[in-house]
Amino acid sequence: MRILLLSLSILFLAGCAVKEVAPKPKEEIVKPEEKKVPPLQKSDKKPSEIVKYAPTNSFYQALDRSIGYYEKMSKKEANFNFYDQNYTAKEMAESLRIFKDISKLPKKEFLKKLDEEFLVYESKNDKNSSLITGYYTPILKGSFTRSEKYNAPLYPLPKDLITVDLKQFPVANSVRDIAGKIEDRKLVPYYTREEIEKGALKEKPLLYLDNKVEAFLLEVQGSGIIEIDGKKYYVGYAGKNGHPYTSIGKIVYEEKLIEPSKINMQTIKEFLDSNETMRDYVLNKNKSFVFFKINKEPGIFGNISVALTAKESVAMDSELLPRGALCYIKTEVPKKLNGLAVVPKTEREPFEKFFMIQDTGGAIRGGGRVDIYFGEGEEALFYAGQTASKGEVYLLVAKKENLKNSNGSNR
Repeated sequence: MRILLLSLSILFLAGCAVKEVAPKPKEEIVKPEEKKVPPLQKSDKKPSEIVKYAPTNSFYQALDRSIGYYEKMSKKEANFNFYDQNYTAKEMAESLRIFKDISKLPKKEFLKKLDEEFLVYESKNDKNSSLITGYYTPILKGSFTRSEKYNAPLYPLPKDLITVDLKQFPVANSVRDIAGKIEDRKLVPYYTREEIEKGALKEKPLLYLDNKVEAFLLEVQGSGIIEIDGKKYYVGYAGKNGHPYTSIGKIVYEEKLIEPSKINMQTIKEFLDSNETMRDYVLNKNKSFVFFKINKEPGIFGNISVALTAKESVAMDSELLPRGALCYIKTEVPKKLNGLAVVPKTEREPFEKFFMIQDTGGAIRGGGRVDIYFGEGEEALFYAGQTASKGEVYLLVAKKENLKNSNGSNR
């Protein structure tokens, strides 16, 4: 919590028979400069002090996909920042190859090599903490034609939507992209969710779902599988309208629509499905709107254009943290007490392991903010819908002196 220290004014009044001394003016209230926590900073810890488990077998699939991403990015001369160090794509690929080799050693030797050859960086938010949540791939029923049953549209990216990369404009001190449309030769904000729901778009819908709340949750997840006439179609993120994301869970909590201890993805969906008026009210509070595309290849792809691996891939803020990087996360996930039913928030168990940063999201902003990809199906929904815990978030990268192709440059 940001704390504002206020200086109290002291008034001195003095007077006599011949001269009145005016009171001293109030002291000017000075607010101390807010200290922002860097989204990534070098840690004093050695890798062996944080790492408890070696990578799982399925992890190497995710790792190899990040290596492939860096190999492609090396042709574009891309760079990746770790607070006080700047790495080329070629160096990032080599760092992951080194990690892959040493991770297959006996655990004691693996940790020793990790200490010798790798640096640790910690990612925190402005509250000097972190928040780890989960997401999954929903499998939904749909149709390419509108009907009484299928009446919740998914839209493609509109042709009149313009996205601006502010980093290309020196006068715009921002790392964020903005989106809008042209009116009278001016860039103005794009349509809000409510305006789109009322028919503001000219585009024909990509397809239709049979549930408006599920269509909304698909936006939150960013991708999904739609079954139409016995065939599976993989839909993915194509863009958004540029308005800030507002969590419907936060709205439900602040307006006390559901008992706080029972709020999660499943209970929110049940509540909104049962009341159409309240559903539209809550959903339209989030002005952000996501557009979709049908993927040419099967699979769920993250923002570095590689297929995500369940429980091995995570989403973080790609504007502030290096895409494709190696990380180690410590948090808690819900216990499976009664199958895949909702469990109390007190019933959690430790969960820590290596991950690859291969995605991002509209709600994934700032340091220390992580979304774990749990895969598809009911078990993935169980974890994604109920995971929301504090934790520790570390990124690891090879020391410059251990990279053959390093130029040794710092940022």
